[in-house]
Amino acid sequence: VQAVTCMLETYLEQTDPESSVNLTTYFHSKKPPNISIKNYLRRLEDYMKCSEECYVLALIYIDRITSNERFFVIDSLCIHRLILTGVMIAAKFSEDIYYKNSYYAKVGGISNCELNLLELQFLLLLDFNLFVAEEDYQKYQKTLLEHFGQVSEKDIIEGLTKKCE
Repeated sequence: VQAVTCMLETYLEQTDPESSVNLTTYFHSKKPPNISIKNYLRRLEDYMKCSEECYVLALIYIDRITSNERFFVIDSLCIHRLILTGVMIAAKFSEDIYYKNSYYAKVGGISNCELNLLELQFLLLLDFNLFVAEEDYQKYQKTLLEHFGQVSEKDIIEGLTKKCE
C-alpha cells in the first residue's frame, strides 16, 4: 500500500494544480477532500481489511479507465473516489470475504447512494471487464515496487511465490 501511495502522490503532482479543463465525471468533487491521499489510503487499509492485491488491481482498473477515456485526467478532485471505488470492486471480485457497500461508503466518507452510483459508473467505464491476466498483474506489481517501493527483486519474487501458494 505504501508503494501505491507513493505512485498516486507522484501522479497527482504531475496532474494538479486542482485540475485544468478536463472531463468532469461522477468521481469529481467540487473541491479536494481535506484528507491527503496518503492518509486516505491508510484509512482504507485500516478499515477495509482487504489484501494488498486489491490495491494493485484498483490501479490496473484505473489505468484501464484513463487509457479508454482519453479526457479522463486523475487529479485531486477525483482520486479519492476513484481509489475507494476501485479497491472496493477489486475486493468484491477477488476476495473471499468483503463488506456491504454501506460499510465501504462509511469508510470512504461518502453516502451509500453515491458509492452505488460510483460503482456502476466504474464498471461501465471498464465495460464490466474485471479480469486481469496473471502476467499483467505481475508486471504492474513489479513496476510499482521497483519504482515506488523500497523492495528488492528478491522480495518481489518471494511475494509472488507466497501469493501463489
